[in-house]
Amino acid sequence: MRQRTRPCIEHQMGRCGAPCVGLTSEQDYAKVVEDVILFLRGKDETLLPRLRERMMAHAAKLEFEQAARVRDQISAIDQTLERQRVARAAGDRDQDVFGLASRDGAAVVYVLSVRDGRIASNRAHAVRSPLEPGRS
Repeated sequence: MRQRTRPCIEHQMGRCGAPCVGLTSEQDYAKVVEDVILFLRGKDETLLPRLRERMMAHAAKLEFEQAARVRDQISAIDQTLERQRVARAAGDRDQDVFGLASRDGAAVVYVLSVRDGRIASNRAHAVRSPLEPGRS
């Protein structure tokens, strides 16, 4: 990497700051790494305000393309972490959630397993039900 003089295509596509050729400072790269760690640990309560602040700073400096890029990151993170927010509403305890639906003598039991406040697995089980239609 030390012999590299030009950034790769990832930089041209806007997906990399090109630290390998010195286009990103060490401090800025450290911020990116810290943000990634927060994301992977599900620490959106820390990460999202930080990103919103960064977006507002870009907008205040009239750097609207950078602000839009951060806005898009915030949106993608919100969508990705939405499932985990549902699970965290119950706290950090382990639990299994069951749902049942039946129609015309057939039933499905859906099992959602929450471990350490996160959705660990989900399974659907089809079963034959002795229930009569309309009595579920």
